[in-house]
Amino acid sequence: NFVKDTFSAKVGSKTTNTTLVLLNDFEVHGQASCVKAENYNIEIGEKFAVEKAKDKIWEVLGFVLQWGINGIKEKLILTVKKKLKQKKTLLLK
Repeated sequence: NFVKDTFSAKVGSKTTNTTLVLLNDFEVHGQASCVKAENYNIEIGEKFAVEKAKDKIWEVLGFVLQWGINGIKEKLILTVKKKLKQKKTLLLK
């Protein structure tokens, strides 16, 4: 389990925003909504929002695993350098 803490809040009349604080203090967010405000229940919303946030964690872990299996490819390094150069150019404008 990578989750150290969980915070949920009602937003509007039918949405739950949930933040998972991971063991390394990284935060991942999930959101769930219902169709009718009279059906809103924060516990149910939190359940679905937590699952959505955990899905995001697994996506990132899959990326890291693939990276670990294959190592950093030169193409990836060049792509990152190119994107950083583009962002730097945009910031300087």
